[in-house]
Amino acid sequence: MKVLVLVAAILCVLQVTEVECKTKTTDGKCCSFPFTYKGVTYNYCTKIDHDKLWCSLDTSYKGRWGNCVECKTKTTDGKCCSFPFTYKGVTYNSCTKIDHRKLWCSLDTSYKGRWGNCVECKTKTTDGKCCSLPFTYNGVTYNSCTKIDHDKLWCSLDTCYKGRWGNCEVECKTKTTDGKCCSFPFTYKGVTYNSCTNIDHNMLWCSLDTCYKGRWGNCEVECKTKTTDGKCCSFPFTYKGVTYNSCTKIDHNKLWCSLDTSYKGRWGNCEVECKTKTTNGKCCSFPFTYKGVTYNSCTKIDHNKLWCSLDTSYKGRWGNCVLRPK
Repeated sequence: MKVLVLVAAILCVLQVTEVECKTKTTDGKCCSFPFTYKGVTYNYCTKIDHDKLWCSLDTSYKGRWGNCVECKTKTTDGKCCSFPFTYKGVTYNSCTKIDHRKLWCSLDTSYKGRWGNCVECKTKTTDGKCCSLPFTYNGVTYNSCTKIDHDKLWCSLDTCYKGRWGNCEVECKTKTTDGKCCSFPFTYKGVTYNSCTNIDHNMLWCSLDTCYKGRWGNCEVECKTKTTDGKCCSFPFTYKGVTYNSCTKIDHNKLWCSLDTSYKGRWGNCEVECKTKTTNGKCCSFPFTYKGVTYNSCTKIDHNKLWCSLDTSYKGRWGNCVLRPK
């Protein structure tokens, strides 16, 4: 009877002391969390005094440690995918849909029945890491990036914020001429701008920071009309008090445009001189293609008057041609 009691007690101790190993080292050992190192307690892997994430194998560091397995891809329930893993004789280096409707991964290097659906990274940080959404920060749960306690949108890399975070990658709707992303809205001299502005500049520009700190760039604009040397016409532009929305021959013998919204001496001849116009003053685009046929001049095809396309490939924009006197 005493023997049975003793065995039961040992089993009970084993059951109590056996814990699930949530984080392993690269050689398969179990990290001991929390652990104390140089008087500081860590609840997760750290890079302190190392160039890679590591953990102690003892609750109080005694020299036994290992590099942590960095979990690049997690399952929806927070477990770490094991890459590469082998399933039915095939090796996978990323999540797969094989035999499943959703992306999944094995939790073991050789599939043993333990698996999970992969977290699909819908939002990334500017350095390419995956935001963990939703995440909890200071007791509040966020389902998207937030500016709380930051001046830019950010997210946590863990479901429960542990100090790992990143600025959110945002879709760049407007870029500067050197490829940087405008920060909208931005504040400059106490005024908030939701788009590029000419304020204090001779060209449209934007701030690269939500609150202007000296970093800015000229805005990249769609160039509808170019000069013969490839520069972009600035429409509308003002010349001698008159505003022009297209190229003009005023004071020139060829069509020209200003390179600044208010003429400052920078100009160029327009790339295409409009030889044929429509009755409403638009420029015919020659040659143009309509229903697979290319036309070098106005045509009556499918019309009862001479007409032309306003695009090199007909897109529905057209006009009746101005007939020159014979």
